[in-house]
Amino acid sequence: MLDLVVILGIAAALIFVVRCGDGPERAGGLLMLLILAFSVLRLLTTTGPVDDFDLLGLLSDGLAFIGFSWIALFAWRFWPIWTAALQLLAIGAHFGPALQLPIDPLAYAIMRTAPTAVAILSLVAATIFHLRKPDLVGSKQRWRTWSGPLNRISPKRWPRAFLPNTGR
Repeated sequence: MLDLVVILGIAAALIFVVRCGDGPERAGGLLMLLILAFSVLRLLTTTGPVDDFDLLGLLSDGLAFIGFSWIALFAWRFWPIWTAALQLLAIGAHFGPALQLPIDPLAYAIMRTAPTAVAILSLVAATIFHLRKPDLVGSKQRWRTWSGPLNRISPKRWPRAFLPNTGR
């Protein structure tokens, strides 16, 4: 029952980020909603103990690291690089059981989940900061552009849903 309450609370926070955030926050919120759906699916299909090596958890954290690193390349924000670094910490936590090091199950669970929890909190904080800042005429762009091959995958070429909020 507690798991369901926690999952619903996380989902509500991420839906808030997707609905109220600007382009980079929306992209991060959608990425974390994808990770949450993947984690729920993993919880429903696996029954192994917490202290075993978790390949699906490693894949989930790897996807989050790649996604937040990509957002950090293009967003005019400071939080994506922090969340990418936090996801890298979560990836590193998976190597203890993979190398069969003696790790307390509680410590392993905290090492795996705390970085992602802080990443979700930073997304919510970035969204609240976005909502509180005044709209200035000629304010900074939300996405940066690069020359060369990176420009082909620029968010400026994305659908309208990821462009900055124009109405609140």
